[in-house]
Amino acid sequence: TISPARLRNSCMPNQHSTDSGTKANFQNYADGLTKIYREYGGSVCRMRILETNPDTSDSELYSAISRLSVAYTKATLGLKSLPVPASIVSAHLELLNSYLSSAEATRAISETKQDPAAAFAGLITLNNNIRKEEAVLNKISQILTSNGI
Repeated sequence: TISPARLRNSCMPNQHSTDSGTKANFQNYADGLTKIYREYGGSVCRMRILETNPDTSDSELYSAISRLSVAYTKATLGLKSLPVPASIVSAHLELLNSYLSSAEATRAISETKQDPAAAFAGLITLNNNIRKEEAVLNKISQILTSNGI
């Protein structure tokens, strides 16, 4: 199962906040987030192609979901090392925690045969996280836009 305490505490030690809300800091954040999102987005696109292909076997699908878990983990690591303007920190941490939770959820889904109950819980978590991630990304986008980015 996914521990909320583990999710909350996992991102704090390496998080870098920049107190200065300069346009350059917001631009650097936007550029870093875009790079992370593009790398993660490629994995999501490959996953969508597989899930819409009627010839995809269960093992191929579980393997793709496992790779998606790795993509979420890589995105989480990227987010943890990204310097964050102070006004974005709260939303950034929400996104980071959601990605971390989604990494664990997709790992559980990829192991459906070993633990179907955990996989089902992973599906519920992933579904909730996808909605959260969209809302948080919109919030971050609004902050960036209000700061001239």
